[in-house]
Amino acid sequence: MKSALSNLIFLLLMLVTMPTAFSASVSKPDNSSVVTSLADKTCINMPIEEEIEGSALACPGINGYKLNLYDENMRQTINVISPTGQEYPLKLWHVITRHFSSIDKTVEWRVTRLNDSSQPVAVIIRMNAQIQKDINVPPEKKSWLAVVKLGQKEICVTAKIPVSSVAINKARTEADNSKSKPCLGETDY
Repeated sequence: MKSALSNLIFLLLMLVTMPTAFSASVSKPDNSSVVTSLADKTCINMPIEEEIEGSALACPGINGYKLNLYDENMRQTINVISPTGQEYPLKLWHVITRHFSSIDKTVEWRVTRLNDSSQPVAVIIRMNAQIQKDINVPPEKKSWLAVVKLGQKEICVTAKIPVSSVAINKARTEADNSKSKPCLGETDY
């Protein structure tokens, strides 16, 4: 009887500790952030068509990704260049806001790390706008965080988050889960 009780206790301890021991040996993905700059000193001027009044900058990203920043008619947008060289226009001036806009000089890349490799899964871009509803009233300033998923076949904006004290945490969560999210359409705002 004592032997049967000992065996039962041993089996119960094995059942309780085995999942813990097993999960410790399996690596889980770990997400973190990497920040890059869109400042003039880190980017290279690109030629643009003569009839367009504006500018274009080619900026470095991470893991083979690059960002092209376009400024036209007091509105800005970004095109993502994949490691294979494919260009994905984000059309931020249609998806986030149609008003006069600017993009912050830093972007946050969300990266999944597994064992010794890392893979960018999304990028978070802050967009600022001046909304002029009435020319007799000063423009209203608004800002959003645009979450851009970096899929193998699709790169697009999947979330538009109004800036607040908790916005960056929401944006990081959205970015980490953006793989299965649909692309946003154009806005009327």
